[in-house]
Amino acid sequence: MNWRLTSSQLQRASEPSGDRISETTPKAVLHLFSNSGSIKLRHLLHCLDARNVKLKTRAVILDSCPCRASLEGGSHFVTVGIKNSVARVIARNGSACCVSNVYDGQCRICGGWNLDENITQPRLFLYNEEDKLCQVHEIQERIAACKAEGIVVEENGSDHMRHTVVHKEEYWSLVTAFPERGCW
Repeated sequence: MNWRLTSSQLQRASEPSGDRISETTPKAVLHLFSNSGSIKLRHLLHCLDARNVKLKTRAVILDSCPCRASLEGGSHFVTVGIKNSVARVIARNGSACCVSNVYDGQCRICGGWNLDENITQPRLFLYNEEDKLCQVHEIQERIAACKAEGIVVEENGSDHMRHTVVHKEEYWSLVTAFPERGCW
């Protein structure tokens, strides 16, 4: 699904960093899915940063989302379905070479983790250690980095992008309750 922010929506969801920040709690909750959610967020943050605007959100929910683009993660993603180990190694190296040449700018834009510290709200990570598509160690590295930054972090394991089907009641209960906890 593709979506676009109108200028009025963007104005309501953000505020110039030089202006006085309102005393009210922001109502927007970012809910990102997989690598594409990470990539779209980085593009949005770069656009906002270019205008000296900070995104005002209440919480961030990361669903099977490693939070950055990497050559390792990208080549893993496109070769995960190849069963033959020799073919997988060849395809992984080939895709990494292709990605590094064709999408180098994308990886630079999306490679960092919140470098401008635009997003500092509590984070809920939903992922499974058995996830075949996401590099779980990348998600766990991001969780550790968030904790080191003092950002409130919760974790919950389940299958890649299947949380809403496999654990429907628990998923929506958790996603709904997380921004309301007021633990920040």
